[in-house]
Amino acid sequence: MSTDQKSLRKFSMGNDDEKQSLLPSNMSSGRSSIDDKNCSFFSKITSTRFQLAYLGFIGFMIVFAIRMCINVALVSMVADSSQKSSSVNDHCPTRNTTSYQTENPANSRVYFDWTVQEQARILGAYFYGRLFTQIPIGSLVSAYGGKHVLGFGILLSGLLTAAIVPAAYLGPNWVLVCRLLIGVVDSGTFSGYFQMVAKWAPKQERTVFSTMATAGAYLGNVFGFPLVGYLCGLEFAGGWPLPFLGIGGITVIWFIAWSVLIYETPADHPRISLEERELLMTSVDYHTIKSKQKEKIPWKKIVTSKRVYALLVARWADGIFGMGLSMCLSQYFSYVLNLDISTNGLLSAAPWLSCFLASFVFSTAADYLINQNYFSITFVRKYNQAIAAIFPGILLIATGYSGCSVKMALLFLSAAAFFFGSHFSGSVCNVLDLAPKHAGILTAFGNTASSLAGSVAPIIVGAIIEKDAHSDLLWRRVFMFYAAVSWLGGIVFVAFGSGKAQMWSK
Repeated sequence: MSTDQKSLRKFSMGNDDEKQSLLPSNMSSGRSSIDDKNCSFFSKITSTRFQLAYLGFIGFMIVFAIRMCINVALVSMVADSSQKSSSVNDHCPTRNTTSYQTENPANSRVYFDWTVQEQARILGAYFYGRLFTQIPIGSLVSAYGGKHVLGFGILLSGLLTAAIVPAAYLGPNWVLVCRLLIGVVDSGTFSGYFQMVAKWAPKQERTVFSTMATAGAYLGNVFGFPLVGYLCGLEFAGGWPLPFLGIGGITVIWFIAWSVLIYETPADHPRISLEERELLMTSVDYHTIKSKQKEKIPWKKIVTSKRVYALLVARWADGIFGMGLSMCLSQYFSYVLNLDISTNGLLSAAPWLSCFLASFVFSTAADYLINQNYFSITFVRKYNQAIAAIFPGILLIATGYSGCSVKMALLFLSAAAFFFGSHFSGSVCNVLDLAPKHAGILTAFGNTASSLAGSVAPIIVGAIIEKDAHSDLLWRRVFMFYAAVSWLGGIVFVAFGSGKAQMWSK
């Protein structure tokens, strides 16, 4: 019997059922040949483990579509006077009307007479719902697993999104409650996914697994902005209910597929091949692959780890940049460049398409450099996070000086989003490096930092442009704020971050 077989049989000591489920009886000594068989490109994309990546990809597309659909739909839901811009930027040409209702007469009638303050509370409710629930739900994920937390989180989020339609007729506070609850129930989605990736992804594939899901989230923005705007412009059912109801229906279909195809661990999966199971047994930390085992969370070690704090600062900076930009980008296009709402929606999607494509470029390169032993994991993580911090900041400042040129502004913003895509291979998947067993709770901490960023970034931007939302000078200050935060996050992570598994996680 080979050394690998002896060590694996030693690790699999437990009850008979556990040994049978975790260790194939006909396990051979040819580990390298099995690794090659399971790590080829074709075997990866058709493997059982990559079903998790595919459904995670689609699931997070839905999550981000849920997150942003209210931003666009509110334009056609509320009174015309609350959406019109009272003036334009005199320095740039007026390219079209900034009023959605004037542009599309099908939506000219008033649906709801909600104030700007009521709309702002509705938009912020989602992030407030996530702010205080990430860590408690992440604790459950870390202790008991992520499949059901993630699955039911997305399902309930979709159903609550559909419930916004009747809630709107009851009043803005009911819509606010729906959005608040959506923020609560989807708090464990990212934690659940990363906890499962720790059990399902070999170390040489972790970056790609992480990127598949998180890039899917940004692709939700790419399709969401223009599609929601298109549906809201239809005459059928008044337009605006269609995206909410459509998301609810798609979520149910996704949940059925998730429930049937995905299992908590390789040990639980009835259809996994013996070769793939052996690959995961030899390349995934044993403690994370055991089925139905409650893990004790080392709270004191986590909250006193400088590596964790470096990660949190980076995730906070990423949140300021990503969430702030997605919320404020359409305002910049409308208030400064005087774009009409339909063009605005299309152009707002372009930077996120750039970010989506870049995420796979950087993740593939990161895994290659690590697997070929060209650089350490720590170096690759810091390098990618530095790229995500330095270049987007510079390009955002350049956007502020692009004048009235839509092409130049879009070029700079798309380039900034492209380099920002490298953070998937930096801080995002760093939770799997520091503590695979506790990836769920670390993700919860990181998402709390991001949610805090999402709740404060629009407030800060609003305070900067409060005197004149059409001022080029004030928007330059907005972009400088984003750049400064981005650089701060990069500096802290490069100085104190790490790609090594911490002692308290072993």
